[in-house]
Amino acid sequence: MDIIINSINTMNSKNPTNPYTGIDKSWQILKESNPQNIAENTLTEFILQKNIFIVKYLNENYAIDLNTKTIYNLKNNIKVTSFDFNLSILIYMTTMDAEMPADKFISASENPSVTQFFSKNHVIPADKLTKSFDNNFEEFKKKCISFGAKEYPFGDLGLQFKVLPKGNIAIIYWKGDDEFPSNTTFLFEEMLINKMPPDSLWSFSKTIIKTLVEE
Repeated sequence: MDIIINSINTMNSKNPTNPYTGIDKSWQILKESNPQNIAENTLTEFILQKNIFIVKYLNENYAIDLNTKTIYNLKNNIKVTSFDFNLSILIYMTTMDAEMPADKFISASENPSVTQFFSKNHVIPADKLTKSFDNNFEEFKKKCISFGAKEYPFGDLGLQFKVLPKGNIAIIYWKGDDEFPSNTTFLFEEMLINKMPPDSLWSFSKTIIKTLVEE
């Protein structure tokens, strides 16, 4: 019988602050850390016999395999090769602590520590969301809801997503008119911006948008 460590206690021990050093270092941190603390801090599960964490991304479960250093979809056992997806998940796993999200959403431009990163060559591709809404508003809205989105009371349509157990985002769509084109704003839970490095936030946003637009 597999032993599963569930993250049900929100009053848990914090992980040490981990500087962002990339995917390889993140695997090392995961392997060397106390798995129960990681599971509690990230609201994930750890299966001791298999040495894997199970994390929910949108509406599907993924395994983070510490033995093979791979992430795969539990439904079809297909390994995830996307750099952005792997980086997002691993940095999430190694930077969360006991703090819980407060459902306070801000854009990257509202946080001085990441503004410079996003204002140069690292653009969140929210225009892809705008195009999807413009092309078929109702169908794309239904698609977002199928991924667990809930309405968020801003814009012509605001949607809030629980992408990871403590990784919430919101998107706000404004329909264009004769004077202004349509526009979509991508917002992060403030806690994510405070904890995850800008590189991983960028990967996180690209991964979410790709999932919504392409799948």
